[in-house]
Amino acid sequence: MDEKEKREKEELKQQLHDMNIGQKLEYFWMYYKWVIVCVIAAVFIGIATADWIRNAQDRTILGIMAANSYTSLETAEEEIKEILGETDAHDRVDITGTISFDPEKGTLDYYSQMAFLANLANRDLDLIFLPEIGIESVKDALAPVSLEDLFGDEAEKYRDSYVDGFLRLPEGNEAARLFSLGYEPVWAVVVDGGNNTENAAEFLKVLLEP
Repeated sequence: MDEKEKREKEELKQQLHDMNIGQKLEYFWMYYKWVIVCVIAAVFIGIATADWIRNAQDRTILGIMAANSYTSLETAEEEIKEILGETDAHDRVDITGTISFDPEKGTLDYYSQMAFLANLANRDLDLIFLPEIGIESVKDALAPVSLEDLFGDEAEKYRDSYVDGFLRLPEGNEAARLFSLGYEPVWAVVVDGGNNTENAAEFLKVLLEP
């Protein structure tokens, strides 16, 4: 470093020393703003990439809608995974408990209806639990899986519980506990066109045990 560079460096050092905090911030922003912007952008890109990789590894093994649920559903997800024999950390049970039927009319409010239809359209829904009073308001929008397609050779075993595509679960069933459903009976329907019909059937076999 020659004498001129040393002198300029000392002058800059003195100038910075004489500045107040606001002036120093303004100075650094003026001369280093693109470095700061690039660093911030790199951090956000890194976070977004990590989230994308994590989400790409996740696999939904069952999509459930539990109407009029009154509990946190994280514990239910882990229990259902155990029932299905799935322990991979990337396997996910997606549970929606935010839709509600009017307890007197059996109809969905506007937001619940939009959520219900959106899940159907996206094929994110395999299995629905609902009160008996709500069946009439949703059955026209649904195409239930037939008993034979659902249970195969075991279909006859569940014939008495099957009514027009809907399955009546026995009193005190595990679904009522898992999702804190405050109604009896609990009815279930497996949506035709869902991505995880086999897992829905396996879960229902457990729930249909008296």
